[in-house]
Amino acid sequence: RTLGGSVGLVMPLSVIGADAAQEFYARLVPKGAPVLLLGAGEGDLACALGRRGHEVVAVEPSSRLLAAAIERREVEAKDAAIRFVNADVRTERLGRLFLAVFLPRNALALGRGDDELLAVLGTVEAHLAADGVFALDARVEAPRAEGEAGARMNVVPHLRERREGQWALH
Repeated sequence: RTLGGSVGLVMPLSVIGADAAQEFYARLVPKGAPVLLLGAGEGDLACALGRRGHEVVAVEPSSRLLAAAIERREVEAKDAAIRFVNADVRTERLGRLFLAVFLPRNALALGRGDDELLAVLGTVEAHLAADGVFALDARVEAPRAEGEAGARMNVVPHLRERREGQWALH
């Protein structure tokens, strides 16, 4: 199994708000399963998963965000099994496999350009168990109108949920 190979399940989803994102990621793996977060941010997802009984290793390249994540853990999930690692998600190798690897909150954008994007996906591949789950969420720039000074960031327009054998647009 490689990331370049076939994919067994693709679940496009539109998630609005931190609680919905936390619920989405939490449903993807059984309780207690080890989870790797690439791009921990301020630790909200790590803490939410830790409170649900997951062992969480959360990699974050920003020292400032990592400090906020550690502070959040002390307040929101003090007894949870959460370990934060200050490292580059493109190159970090922890030497173990996880049942879930998540790239939340547009963390895929930590790889700028094709080589760096492939490096981030290489980190996913290096840590994902053969029967594991890989999930990410992403945003893209809105197209620029001619003469527009800048682009806005929008959630990728995509499918939200399956209903009666059809994907319902949202």
